[in-house]
Amino acid sequence: MNPIDLHIHTKFSSDGEFTPEEIVSMASGIGLKTIAVTDHNSVGGIAEAVNAGQRLGINVIPAIEIDCRFKEIDLHLLGYRIDYSGSRFDELEGNVFRQESTANRERIEKLLRNTDLKLDIDSFLAKSGNRIITGEMIAEELMTLPENSRSEYLIPYLPGGQRSDSPFVNFYWDYFSQGKIAHVPIDFISYHEAVRLVKNAGGIPVIAHAGVNLRHCPERATDLIDAGAEGLEIYNTYHTLEQSLYLRHLAEERRLVMTCGSDFHGKTKPNVKLGVFPMESAEGLGI
Repeated sequence: MNPIDLHIHTKFSSDGEFTPEEIVSMASGIGLKTIAVTDHNSVGGIAEAVNAGQRLGINVIPAIEIDCRFKEIDLHLLGYRIDYSGSRFDELEGNVFRQESTANRERIEKLLRNTDLKLDIDSFLAKSGNRIITGEMIAEELMTLPENSRSEYLIPYLPGGQRSDSPFVNFYWDYFSQGKIAHVPIDFISYHEAVRLVKNAGGIPVIAHAGVNLRHCPERATDLIDAGAEGLEIYNTYHTLEQSLYLRHLAEERRLVMTCGSDFHGKTKPNVKLGVFPMESAEGLGI
């Protein structure tokens, strides 16, 4: 068990499961000493997490994970030790929420149009309420419907299938992520805007899971560093040891902050455990 986990999501992320207080309690229960709440485009859960941390003796670092674009790539920028008071992040959250809410129906329609999967869209949207409908949520709903049990598009994600290790998030990556058949583009802010937003809030901009977001070409991180990043997430659930070693060498060479985190969400990523991720050395890590 690692003593720190600097990449954790709560219910204030569209795909998170637990409240901030529940997250802090879970962290305390497994012996974590320092955590960061890094919700997608939202600082709404930080105050609750910080207060719970003070009660339970957990150091909670205020943070955020911002969806943004750099050239043709959708990526995530972590912002640590931000001043989350005031309204500077409200516009970001509202903009993403409006676009994602509009895209709810479109992404389901694209999926159904390109596969033999069945889903009553109106019923599903009504049941989901005024929420962003993520690819993981769509996958979970599809898997509950008997009419989809024999679909070739779903079988790999059902128990025993080759993509069943983390079925909901795998389904998202295979059908809804950038370049896939049911992807609906969102006009995220630019990477440069995201860096400015973090720095204007007194925070430290750190590139999240570069091995994944940079399409398994972590060497592209040098462009992001030159454009304002002050840190790299070295150890993450999704990084191979080779990627982590490359990123660590780059961070040390450029004198960058080095972080680590599980990217815990809850049931949408059942194989991702709080406080658990491959790490060969904790030396120099922190924020």
